[in-house]
Amino acid sequence: MVFHNDDKPLFDVPLSDVSTATVNKNEVTVEFHQDDDNDLSLVEMRFYVPNLTNDTSDLPAEQFHKNVMKYAAVIKATGDVIVKFEQVLLQTPRGRYDVDMFPSFLRLHGKSYDYKIPYYTMTRLFLLPHNDQRSVFFVISTDPPIRQGQTRYPHIVIQFNKDDWSDLTLELDEETLATKYEGKLQKEMAGPTYETFSKVMKFVVGQKIFIPGNFVSSSGAQAIACSHKSQLRVPLPTREGFHVRG
Repeated sequence: MVFHNDDKPLFDVPLSDVSTATVNKNEVTVEFHQDDDNDLSLVEMRFYVPNLTNDTSDLPAEQFHKNVMKYAAVIKATGDVIVKFEQVLLQTPRGRYDVDMFPSFLRLHGKSYDYKIPYYTMTRLFLLPHNDQRSVFFVISTDPPIRQGQTRYPHIVIQFNKDDWSDLTLELDEETLATKYEGKLQKEMAGPTYETFSKVMKFVVGQKIFIPGNFVSSSGAQAIACSHKSQLRVPLPTREGFHVRG
């Protein structure tokens, strides 16, 4: 992608280095693949693309975004969506996202940002209770962390209400269920949303889910409330160690 002024090239942006791009009204944000070998690297560029007409059906920013995504080295959606969870509440990064599980990656589709997270970058999965006993957290640890501008998120924190219920139909044929997933997933699934989400993630990602151990405090909680300086912290004992939640 080359930018010109008076028919003279000013600078170019190799689209093969672009990891993703998002559009918000007249602004297009382009993010680049991380280069861990360099101490200083470009991670994001933002372009203001004004609409000089009254036509709002096809904004110039949206067309610019389509052109970038057409040639960018983004993760391609190979295969059909296995299952979709709509408007899931995330604590980190904060917001509500549609969660799509593909055969090789997880996609988070939000109002302003999209993330495509390959399963091989997921290093740990946790299922942890909330102190109020009405909610649970599903935590995904990633390496490298996902990025929003200059902010990195090494942990994706998803919050579920225990009372929420889901009836799912996995877009997988019986042969795939029997061979690839060894019959551990069923085409039709029903139950509390956090349980169905956790079960699908466990076998699609191929990772063990860490859960709390047998510790119970005098108040009946599975965690201990404490503070670090002015911040409240909640160390939660699991069978393999402590998970500290803010």
